[in-house]
Amino acid sequence: MSGEDGRPGWDEEIALDLIGSIILVGVTRYAHDGEFLRQEQMYGKVLVTDRERGICIELAGSRAGEQIWLPPTTEFFEPASPGVYTLRSTGEDVENPDYTVTFSLTEPPPDWRPPGSEH
Repeated sequence: MSGEDGRPGWDEEIALDLIGSIILVGVTRYAHDGEFLRQEQMYGKVLVTDRERGICIELAGSRAGEQIWLPPTTEFFEPASPGVYTLRSTGEDVENPDYTVTFSLTEPPPDWRPPGSEH
């Protein structure tokens, strides 16, 4: 569902529906060589959806008071089935979230520098 510009897909109708929704987020982190580092789970309410900046979530539970920005894509959001979801990372229960989303992140090698940066 990637866009014509090669960026991940963005559906404005989904983006508008996300605002105010409770989202269950899973993030799996890998080292640059593919080694598993950790898995994080969190949840909260979507405050902002912006095609350029991403999706801002006000976290709840053990991370209440924090905000996170997810990448600017609606491609990976799935409607959640009704029920109670227990976060493996914290043991918290989340009842009837509206959506779930998962991301896998691979960290850059230790010597990586952004293009154009000084060495």
